[in-house]
Amino acid sequence: MSTLSRLVLILTLCSILTVGCQPNATPTPPSATATPVPPAFLPIATPTTAPVVSPAPSVTPSADPEREAISLSNVAQIEALATLAGHKDGVTGLVFLPNTAHLASLSGDLVLTLWDIQTGLKMDTLTEPAARVYNVAFSPNGSLLAVGNPDNTIGIWAVNNGQLIQTLSQRKTFIMKIAFSPDGGLLACGDLEGTITVWDVNNGQELYTLQAPNSPIGSLAFSPNSALLASGNTEGNTDITLWDIESRQELRTLNGHRGNVYNLVFTSDGSQLISSSGDLTIKFWDIESGQAIRTLSGHRSYVYGLALSPDGTILASASADGLIKLWDAKSGEELRTLDSHDEYIYFLAFSPDGLLLASSANKGQAIILWGINR
Repeated sequence: MSTLSRLVLILTLCSILTVGCQPNATPTPPSATATPVPPAFLPIATPTTAPVVSPAPSVTPSADPEREAISLSNVAQIEALATLAGHKDGVTGLVFLPNTAHLASLSGDLVLTLWDIQTGLKMDTLTEPAARVYNVAFSPNGSLLAVGNPDNTIGIWAVNNGQLIQTLSQRKTFIMKIAFSPDGGLLACGDLEGTITVWDVNNGQELYTLQAPNSPIGSLAFSPNSALLASGNTEGNTDITLWDIESRQELRTLNGHRGNVYNLVFTSDGSQLISSSGDLTIKFWDIESGQAIRTLSGHRSYVYGLALSPDGTILASASADGLIKLWDAKSGEELRTLDSHDEYIYFLAFSPDGLLLASSANKGQAIILWGINR
């Protein structure tokens, strides 16, 4: 298939389903060698919107801020606490900020919004609507936002004030996926032709490129110590490639999925990689051997979003079947299914304190907060 045909195909799919272009909404496990520094948060404007409605009329945002951390022992108590409604386009990225009092979300028309997660109020809108975007990534500490622009450049934005900091040079083909390293110092972007470019975030310099199989890059993830980069392919190539960052060479290929790989996340100790796929499964891979050690089945459609709880015990998965499934990350046991009453769910994120799980909803234009009230 020609490059032009591929681009037309990808853009068509994105406009219909926002598939294969979604950002990595999964929180990156904390690095064992570097602790992200929280952003210098600017004063937030006085709320101007009324409290948002909940997924069901009988559920309202809790007036009691005391909540219980989500754990293996209490997943049966998880409920929808609030819906954050207000985006006019599909949500393309979301992240809890380190202070845990705020959530940042980005919509497809490049509107960056801050939310107060205790009240469910929209606190501030930091950017104005612009050209529709699909490929975004938040830095692990929530201070930076990288956006793959329609002109194939990458914009780096400050989350605290919505200002464009720098623009990374134009690429030859459409940018499919973006990912920050756990310490926020590196940025990787994968394009339509399978080329992965790694940048130094601090000075905006291009460091090197990696050439994956000639297939669009659908997913990217750095290991917790930033020593490895995992990439997943789309358009017929279902392999996952592990790259050694120091040598800049392919380490090994992981074979086993029978559908496009949509999301990747490393476990907090870096010993395993978790992948979600269009074959309706989730796989756990042993990094040392490259073998699939566990396959989770249960979703009825493509599996998109993945998120690990901060303590690494619970894996949340999101699917086009409109369901969120919670799994025991060690045993693979299915613990609970949460019904969003929506067609598709693309993005998931746990709060740093483990009190909340956020998911995109209402065809991607809103966010549901899930948790446990004491």
